[in-house]
Amino acid sequence: MLKRAIALALALALAPLALGAPAAGAATKTKKAATTCVVKKTKVRGRVVKKRVCRRAAAKRGPRGARGATGSQGASGPQGATGPQGATGPQGPAGPQGEAAPQAGVARYAVATGTVTTRSATYVALSGGPSLTVTVPPSGIVQVAAAVESLPDEPDIGDGAVSLYEDGVQVPGQATGQSDDGNGVCYGPDGVLFDVFGSAPGTYGTGTSFGVLGYCTTVGLPTFVVFQARAGTHVYELRYAFTTCGCGTGDHASFRNRRLWVIPQV
Repeated sequence: MLKRAIALALALALAPLALGAPAAGAATKTKKAATTCVVKKTKVRGRVVKKRVCRRAAAKRGPRGARGATGSQGASGPQGATGPQGATGPQGPAGPQGEAAPQAGVARYAVATGTVTTRSATYVALSGGPSLTVTVPPSGIVQVAAAVESLPDEPDIGDGAVSLYEDGVQVPGQATGQSDDGNGVCYGPDGVLFDVFGSAPGTYGTGTSFGVLGYCTTVGLPTFVVFQARAGTHVYELRYAFTTCGCGTGDHASFRNRRLWVIPQV
């Protein structure tokens, strides 16, 4: 009986140690307030197993720190794809009416009625021209007619020659001139469109026929002659020169009622 009583006393004394209680005089650990533990029960192969799970609470957020410096600019990204075509805008207002273009095949006409005089042995532009601005079509073909009057009974009047110019340059394809020795085709400087008799007052013009002593002219109504030109807008004008066959005494040439026709050909 005594042995059983001693054994029971020892068992009671050791029970707290077996259950995890601290022994007398041992240091007691203080639980952290931030940790929470729970016992979870789960079944493993039909047996109930207890498991202690502890979770530490999140630490308290400290104060916000100062804003850091801005970083350097990054490299540019690649070019994005082109966006879709935008909608068509509204119709704009109509522009002003343009000037009508000269119609091909229609004659343009200019006249200078005043009297002009020259002693120049080369072709010169005289007051009044006449001149015409013409739009030459892609064909590059123009028909030209011209006529002038010589003056009756004017003292010391001589013979003259007329030439056609385009934009200030003599039009090629006109007759070659001849001097007193008879060389060339017509009297006057090279580029004769037609001759004008000073000693025989009248109207002279294009449609040239070769007459007496090498003069090239038509008396009365002129006829059209054809020239090749560059397509585009050009200014055509008549220029004049004094000429002689050596059989007259005149020292100048005079002209009046100077007329010019130009027809662009399609």
